[in-house]
Amino acid sequence: MSLDLRQLLHRSVEARTPEPPDIDRLVRVGRQRVRRRRATVGSALAVLAVAAALLPALLPRLGTSPQGPLAPLEPVGRVVHLSSARQAVAGKDLRVLATLRTGNLDRANGTALGPVITGGLVVVQDGPHGIRNVSRWGLLDPVTGDTTWFPRLDVADGPDTFVGADARRLLMSSSFSDGRHTVLWSLDRGSSRWTRITVDLSPIGPASGDPTMSLRGGVLDRGRYWFEVQPLGKVYQGRLWSASLTGSPKARDEHLDVGTWDLQNGVLVSMAYDNRPTSQMRVRDLRTGSEHTVDTRSGRLCNQLGLRRIGENVLLVEYCGTRHGRRDDRAQVVTLAGRPVVTLQDDDLDVSGSSARYVAVQTYRKGHGGTFVWDLAKERLLRLSLGTSHFEARGTGSGDRLLWSTPILDGHGRKQWVADLR
Repeated sequence: MSLDLRQLLHRSVEARTPEPPDIDRLVRVGRQRVRRRRATVGSALAVLAVAAALLPALLPRLGTSPQGPLAPLEPVGRVVHLSSARQAVAGKDLRVLATLRTGNLDRANGTALGPVITGGLVVVQDGPHGIRNVSRWGLLDPVTGDTTWFPRLDVADGPDTFVGADARRLLMSSSFSDGRHTVLWSLDRGSSRWTRITVDLSPIGPASGDPTMSLRGGVLDRGRYWFEVQPLGKVYQGRLWSASLTGSPKARDEHLDVGTWDLQNGVLVSMAYDNRPTSQMRVRDLRTGSEHTVDTRSGRLCNQLGLRRIGENVLLVEYCGTRHGRRDDRAQVVTLAGRPVVTLQDDDLDVSGSSARYVAVQTYRKGHGGTFVWDLAKERLLRLSLGTSHFEARGTGSGDRLLWSTPILDGHGRKQWVADLR
């Protein structure tokens, strides 16, 4: 999924940096994270507002800085820099299970691996191909090397982006949305049959106060599809909504404002804002309504760019400014109580994968690029590769199982790896 103009501006606004934003770098990273070309715009986001309408709302905010929380400048707890990594050794540090090479991805789409779902199976997407941009989906067992392919849906609004999986289904989103509906596809894991789910978005317009909005995120939890609705121009916070996957698929207002967020087993973890400095993390049990707020003690200049639940911990992705030509990027792990576990800190660093066992990061810094993994269980930092692929990786893992990519064909293709940490 490429970073479009809205996302690039989104990442650049409200960055409290002593130096001006590095626009060249923003564009470069956007290109580096492109996994494949698409003839149509399709992603996990069903964007209902075009970039031309969004720019006037975003541009006045450039260069402004909100009041940050009272928090330290430097990371708290254990801090790890990528220079301390040692090269991972196959057979000793990890067991390589499968690899897959692509052709030239600048000419045609190939096959993508990931993420890993519970049980260690790997989601596989072949495509999209053809005038309809149709993909074939399957599950790879990396131990046996066998892939179970699901029926191919040759429809314009077919499954486009993986959302999540549970014991019953795999859930995909479509790039289709007409402003009143969005389309999901549920695959029954027992029968391998697809079900088209049309989510009724009509309750959102009056509830949000503005019929022009964007749908962001997408999480499968407890048989419901959860997503954020962000009114046009309100680029730091949205409202949480959900829809049933079995009954009437009408959007339901959860009456909760969120910034960056994640949901797992009925427990919502969120920061108050997205892409603004904040250290307050809210933990809410949606089943009981109980809630508490903890201070993660993120740096007071650190914009919160992403959040993931990883087991009993939370992974925060942060940008903390640029000083002397070097970025201060952080991947901070805290407990649900806000206690520090570890912070990976380096220049031009981005999270590429995670599970309850590990955090995988990449750095694009010239001459030092590569993929690294911090093993939470054994408290070790391993270097997995020299160089980084120019195409987006789906590195979300499960348990000990991880994925990463390395560049091939002079950067026009990639080699994907599946392995277990030892």
